[in-house]
Amino acid sequence: MNIRKNNGFTLLELLVSLSILTIVIFVGYKIIDKSIISTKNQGNINKGQLTMNDINNYLNRDIEQSTSIELDLTTVKEDSSKLNLGRLDDEYIRFINSTQSNKSMIYTYTIVSDNKENKVIAKYITNIEFKDNKYKYSVSRHDSKDVKINFTSNSILKSTNLPPFIIKGKNPYEVSIQYNGRYDKNVNHVFNVTSRYIKSEDISIPPKDPEDLPLKGDLIFKYTKTNETQNSGEYEWSKEIECNILDEKVESKSIKRNHGDYKENFNIFINTDSGYMSSHTGGDLVMPINNEIIKYITGIKISLSEGLEVQNFSIPNYSSQKLSSGKVYEFRDIYKNQYNISGNVHISKLSNSNKKNTIIVDFIYK
Repeated sequence: MNIRKNNGFTLLELLVSLSILTIVIFVGYKIIDKSIISTKNQGNINKGQLTMNDINNYLNRDIEQSTSIELDLTTVKEDSSKLNLGRLDDEYIRFINSTQSNKSMIYTYTIVSDNKENKVIAKYITNIEFKDNKYKYSVSRHDSKDVKINFTSNSILKSTNLPPFIIKGKNPYEVSIQYNGRYDKNVNHVFNVTSRYIKSEDISIPPKDPEDLPLKGDLIFKYTKTNETQNSGEYEWSKEIECNILDEKVESKSIKRNHGDYKENFNIFINTDSGYMSSHTGGDLVMPINNEIIKYITGIKISLSEGLEVQNFSIPNYSSQKLSSGKVYEFRDIYKNQYNISGNVHISKLSNSNKKNTIIVDFIYK
């Protein structure tokens, strides 16, 4: 009698088969997962480009008919205020650096035409909210009859370096729009829009009396001749430093007496590691400031009022130079954790009494 022996599969053969099957399944999963991610990314890009094209079309039509654009901001404190178009970046950095939970920021661009009975052509409203450790934003357009168009709603702001929707500059205006792109990053699209009713070289009429207008700047040094004693040849000057980078304006004042032309050093010390800044003039008037926003300073813009001069102006990465009135000096990419900005103020003794001689500093943020 013959008995057939059937040994079946050995344990080694089973292990090899299972290993091969596992590798095939893993490779297949990776291919499918990569395909899904690629499709999702392409879908985000297509959706973002469609949104960008919609905003582009509406903005071109609206701004083409405009005579001005106004910017209104509602901050985390729910205070509403009007801003210059170029000031949104600073307010946005303050909002991002705020430690409040469930915070929100709403800013509105109002497209205005003085040639129409209803001056408001349209409003573009951007709402940024911080919830569940994510920044989400919505952008919508409201026409003069308050008909609303939602361009994007509750989109995740993956990069917080810039506001998701910006209009700035003069005619032609520069528009910046963010939309979701590949690899969980935002794509920033920039284009220009021109109004037919504003001269490109000048969109504002100078005021009759600029001395009556409030000064604007992150940091302002003011020197004012308040009293003259003719017999002794001595002049009395008031000195002020005004800081506007915080939620509330901070001021320091002092008095100095001198003969002849006004000469005095001024200094700004910045430590971006600790978020500390100290400003002083003459050594006797000092203003220290601690704030997170100082950590983001990478440069400055500085301008002088007529009749004021700064000699031996010194700033890192630039050679010493003389600053004069009638020009805006811009110094970018300083790239130092702590540095001094200094110079020697020179004002002629012939300066009119009660006239504010000013050094205006605007900070550039990364």
